[in-house]
Amino acid sequence: MNVPRHGKGGNYRPDEDDQTLWPLLRDIRTAAQDHPEFSPEDLVRYVCSLRVEVHKRLSLGAACIAFALLGIPLGVKAHRKESSAGIAISLLVVFCYYAFLLAADALEKRPEFQPHLLAWVPILLAIGIGGWLVKRHN
Repeated sequence: MNVPRHGKGGNYRPDEDDQTLWPLLRDIRTAAQDHPEFSPEDLVRYVCSLRVEVHKRLSLGAACIAFALLGIPLGVKAHRKESSAGIAISLLVVFCYYAFLLAADALEKRPEFQPHLLAWVPILLAIGIGGWLVKRHN
């Protein structure tokens, strides 16, 4: 499946990595009309890759809030001698987050696995664990 980089009338059409959020959402809605040459399977894969990109961008913004919610109770609890443990925990959290984003990228051609939802798993885990830690700390 090769997406043409030129839209109707020969206008340049950027890749989904270069587009902003609103054109990506528009492309999801109008994929069938914009690409009639795609087979149904290719169309589903193309829309799935667009959804993965949209959800990665949205989850990246939500990650700030989720990881702050997780980091606040860990920072309040940590003492001076536990600073290396806090650094290790933060590196582990960031590594897991990016591992889920890479898994979503790797599975974007497999729509049956719903890879766009993988971007939200570490966010939901961070919010859940952070909320539990805040409740336990109080």
